Amino acid sequence: MLSSSYSYGSFSEMPWVTSFLSERGNDLLCEVPVEFIEDSFNLTGLDQQVPYYDDALDIILDESTVDSDVLQESARLLYALIHQRYVITPYGLGDMKRKYKRGEFGKCPRVLCNHQPSVPVAVTQKPGKDCVRFFCPRCKNIYFPKSRYHEGVDGVFFGTTFAHLFFMTYSDLIPQEPPHEYVPRIFGFRIFDEEAYKRRHEAKAIKMKEED
Repeated sequence: MLSSSYSYGSFSEMPWVTSFLSERGNDLLCEVPVEFIEDSFNLTGLDQQVPYYDDALDIILDESTVDSDVLQESARLLYALIHQRYVITPYGLGDMKRKYKRGEFGKCPRVLCNHQPSVPVAVTQKPGKDCVRFFCPRCKNIYFPKSRYHEGVDGVFFGTTFAHLFFMTYSDLIPQEPPHEYVPRIFGFRIFDEEAYKRRHEAKAIKMKEED
């Protein structure tokens, strides 16, 4: 899922991160500062998760020009895990907020959410298991990406924490208006919901019993 038609040699004059982010679909990602990547504390434990870790890090930092599919795949995985950590830092959240306000993550596909902007989210922390999804802060649901290019973006770039930490940090971005509920009608009249009626009746009976 992390792989694509990328060829290091064809972008040799560009920094690795710049060329990686320029690929279709990677517009969802933000550029992780070199200072963050060079700080070994931020990368703690990643050497246990990424094969050829040292070589992959050298490629990301443009300290190696070795072109190998295996090493490129390791570099992609390493950048994904670094990106996941960066976007939950104060600076990373700020970068993602700017992208969100520009509408770079797209809108909720649910009609009654009225084009509510969404944010990327993952359903698993494990790389290569699932593509990125999108979380709508209005209806609180997640959706598959609409663009086929984003279907190739691994959810591991964002992890399961980012979307919810984002709205906890920027609570002013949470829609105040609740999502509209679709009401089925026949000839203009609402369809009688027997189950809802039973629940209301039972709740009323319990309330009356408690008051007695």
